[in-house]
Amino acid sequence: MLLSLPRCLRRLTYVYIFLGPSVVTATLSHFPQHSPNPVLALSTHRTCSENGAGDLVTLFGHHASNVFVENIGAPYFFPWSYDPVCTPYIPELKSELCVYTNFTFSAGRGISIFTTPTIAGEFSALPPFQDASALEGVNEPAKSWRTQKVPGKGIGVVASRNLDWKDKVMSTTPLLLVHPPPSALSSESIEIFLRIAIEQLPSVSRDWYLSLATIFRYENLKIQDVLKANTFEVQVGGMMHLAVFPEQSRINHDCGPNAQYHIDHDSLSHRVHAVREIAEGEEITISYTNPFQKHLARQEYLQNAFHFTCTCPRCTSSKASDRNLKRLGISERILSYWDHEPQSEDAMGEVKAAEKLVANYLAERLHGFIDRAYYYAAVAYLAVGERETAVAYAQLAMDAKIMTYGSGTDVEVLKDIIEDPKKHPRWRKSYLERGGSNIGTITASTRS
Repeated sequence: MLLSLPRCLRRLTYVYIFLGPSVVTATLSHFPQHSPNPVLALSTHRTCSENGAGDLVTLFGHHASNVFVENIGAPYFFPWSYDPVCTPYIPELKSELCVYTNFTFSAGRGISIFTTPTIAGEFSALPPFQDASALEGVNEPAKSWRTQKVPGKGIGVVASRNLDWKDKVMSTTPLLLVHPPPSALSSESIEIFLRIAIEQLPSVSRDWYLSLATIFRYENLKIQDVLKANTFEVQVGGMMHLAVFPEQSRINHDCGPNAQYHIDHDSLSHRVHAVREIAEGEEITISYTNPFQKHLARQEYLQNAFHFTCTCPRCTSSKASDRNLKRLGISERILSYWDHEPQSEDAMGEVKAAEKLVANYLAERLHGFIDRAYYYAAVAYLAVGERETAVAYAQLAMDAKIMTYGSGTDVEVLKDIIEDPKKHPRWRKSYLERGGSNIGTITASTRS
């Protein structure tokens, strides 16, 4: 059967899901609505994406067959490579949810998105869909890491060379992004659409996704199982989407990780940096949970979300770790009070408290979350007129904050300290007159 339709896009492809007692069937909106045999029509468009000749539409139903759709005219659904495949209208969302795929995204890595048409428009306006140079330095071949089996953890990521503080480990884009599904859609229905999303990716990316770890090992819900076990979050259009970054999904958890990540929502890129020295062959880790929670809270979250028990050094010495966390909280409250005071009657006490806070962060292996401690140290040294040490700590704070929150985060106060510390309101606002500059020295041990 040969049909002549506008090239690659006929209209939005609406897949209507009917849940019977034991089967799932569907019909396609631009096929006859009164067909006696409901079918599920999935357009893979592989031929279209490769040479523009046409689309192969597979009809699943009582009479399975393939229909070749000849393309005429120019494609006009940029940047998507396939007809969006959509659910019916969902009152809860006041919209449909549709599968959108760009087969050639990021030099052929590909990307699939399950979201509303409105948010899909916002995705398409993001820099990576408009200009390939927006992903410069992203999705590069691995130079700093490799995957291998890690005892007791399955597959993990290890350093393939020595890494220093701030070294980039990896930066990649997701293969799949998913709008949080509404309650109106069953797991079986969601799986149909997510399978379309994965099937429409390039074969290498599709196989890569399917090789990732699962939690429940339900083959009939495998796409969602992989999503559950490997999800991060990306916000677009005011909505947080679940996202799978396969490289980062291989990085195991540690409550005191040696790497920190930041997700840039505009470029859809997940960036990982070393936050302390990592030796060649050492495992690279990130934190899956809030590291400032007490041991039991962290373990409960990891069990519920990822179904494993953490055995990192902080968890194996949980009582001491919880005591340290309590001390960190007390020190930060005291330093926060001093930070808002124009003068401190105990300048040396503030300096010592800030230095102790930094030391406790490092002892607790919280290198990836230390920006506030460095900031308090910078302000404490400003108060006693120690310019060089204050600037050094401000630079450490800014670098740490950017690795955690990205370059777009609010770092103006830190930049001002670095550029001209004497203009800061705390500069030398101390009752203690000091002469010398040996109060503190920034060394490698301050960051490791």
